[in-house]
Amino acid sequence: MDSLSDDVLYYIMSYIDSMTLLLIYAICQRFVKFSRTNLKSLLRENLQRTRRLNLQNYNMKQLFRLSKLSFSNDISAGLNHSIMIANTGQVYVCGSDSNGQLGTQGFKHIGGNKQTLIPKLNNISQVSAGNYHSLFLTNNGQIYTCGSNSHGQLGVRSNNGIHIPILIPKLNNISQVSAGGYHSLFLTMNGLIYACGSNFYGQLGLQSNNNVNISILIKDINNISQISAGSDHSLTLNVDNQVHVFGYNDDGQLGLGNTKSLNIPILLPEMNNVIQISAGARHSIILTNDDQIYTFGYNYQYQLGLGDNNSRYMPTLIRNIHNINQISAGGHKSLILTDNKQIFVLGYIERIPSSPNYKNRSQKLILNINDSDQITDGDTHSMILTNYGKIYVFGDNHYNQLGLGDNMRRDRPTLMTK
Repeated sequence: MDSLSDDVLYYIMSYIDSMTLLLIYAICQRFVKFSRTNLKSLLRENLQRTRRLNLQNYNMKQLFRLSKLSFSNDISAGLNHSIMIANTGQVYVCGSDSNGQLGTQGFKHIGGNKQTLIPKLNNISQVSAGNYHSLFLTNNGQIYTCGSNSHGQLGVRSNNGIHIPILIPKLNNISQVSAGGYHSLFLTMNGLIYACGSNFYGQLGLQSNNNVNISILIKDINNISQISAGSDHSLTLNVDNQVHVFGYNDDGQLGLGNTKSLNIPILLPEMNNVIQISAGARHSIILTNDDQIYTFGYNYQYQLGLGDNNSRYMPTLIRNIHNINQISAGGHKSLILTDNKQIFVLGYIERIPSSPNYKNRSQKLILNINDSDQITDGDTHSMILTNYGKIYVFGDNHYNQLGLGDNMRRDRPTLMTK
């Protein structure tokens, strides 16, 4: 409605009878009066239920901003493959299927150079693509998985890869999934985390470094609202807006001021107002409730967006990007989506188009992507989903992960067509 001009509204209303017009007016007046008194408490209750954060001390501006943030996972870019949820709850995939990560083998398989429907996989609400495996969360909180199981990342007792999505047994009431490089994290509806897969660096948080091929409860943390699995490290966010980190830390991606890897979740100090997290290959991004982005970890490709390529071992503020809607840490770069639908690429990728007004070579503004709603950054390719269900892709395409029918790289966001 905000996009309609007064003339258009007048034209529409002119065809409504006078009694209905008066009724609409009365309802609007009543709603305005009700909202002045109750909107803040209604927003807080709704957001606490859906975002699972403790919002008692949030002011109206912070509640309003949190309401606008994107937390959906209808698209996911992995190492060399991509996953997309259609509005029917069905799943399309493209890219490399070297380990069965597309989940289409065993069915009529047409290859991964265009979007391919995974048959018999329905009612999917969330997807996550790892290096060589994929996770699919259903509307009723169950998980299907496929791809490589070399480190137990599928959560099933098998030494072989799985080429058709299969249900992970005894794992129910799941609200979020996150596929890392070779490990997986699962968040339950009551705030507990289960983990499986590679644990060489302690990225499962189980106080050991042994791989696990069935989902194990991480006992040291609870009341969790978000999870994010990187290549070899993990981030979790609890209901009190605090972040726990664990796993590989040679590049400072845990943000603890050192390079010591950890196999037990440790609280990230002095970060008590975080509302969104994202773990990349060897770096991390966190977003706070006062619209600040902090990055830390590996920075050789300028993926921290700080104007240089020096790695950071503690969270460091990016000072010139504001009104953030969503963050996504990838392999060699990062994506930032703002409220006004601008998308920034953090990382020194010369061929990505940038705004002529942006001089910082570690931040590039992508133009002309209207109505952007979700972003996801893979290892070397990226995806953008609009409010109208259109998907734009760019980056490397050697494995057809852009789903455009060829393997040519795209340096500008390109519309993915059926």
